[in-house]
Amino acid sequence: MFKSMFITAAPVGAVPRHVSDTEPKYIPDGFTLARLDVSGTEATNSDILRNAGWKSVEAGGLLLEPGGDLAIIPDSLLEKLPSAADQQEMVLTITASGWRANEEGSLLQTNPRQRPFLHPRLVNRIRQNCPQVLETLANLGWRAVGPGLWNPMRAASPEVPITSQDIAEASIQAAAQGASVIHLHTRDTSDTVVLSGTSKNPRFPRR
Repeated sequence: MFKSMFITAAPVGAVPRHVSDTEPKYIPDGFTLARLDVSGTEATNSDILRNAGWKSVEAGGLLLEPGGDLAIIPDSLLEKLPSAADQQEMVLTITASGWRANEEGSLLQTNPRQRPFLHPRLVNRIRQNCPQVLETLANLGWRAVGPGLWNPMRAASPEVPITSQDIAEASIQAAAQGASVIHLHTRDTSDTVVLSGTSKNPRFPRR
């Protein structure tokens, strides 16, 4: 009996191309935007960020402190997490910030400005099930932060093609690899907003 098979492929990977992987993933309360130039309308800082996909987050998340050397999360630390779901969430969160996995399964920072943010929900689960992981992360430069806004990365993958040209190029590459069907989502880029500002919190880097 003849059977046909369609090969489908995601044109690109999990780390953003159109959103810089060095952009903040967490902004503390008290952050002040230097520009509020959204189509000439008035809006609060929170409004602008929420419209861009940011979410409110309570205190208790972990943010990697800036340092001189490239950071690493060893595979032995990931293996200590008892839940496969927690392992997956941590890996996806960190690689979405531009980190890469090596052959051993460790996660490597590729730019010292890449500063992932671990949501308090994940941090609390780790604290309940494997508190020694948090101790190790603290020794590696991760610090607890207060309430603020975080980017859940839904629209922040640098590897997601957004413009028509990028979508076409990624689709051609996927077809060359054997894909028979291209599944894509178009996006409206007319409301793109560039945010810059300063913070009252000295732990947050000025940009």
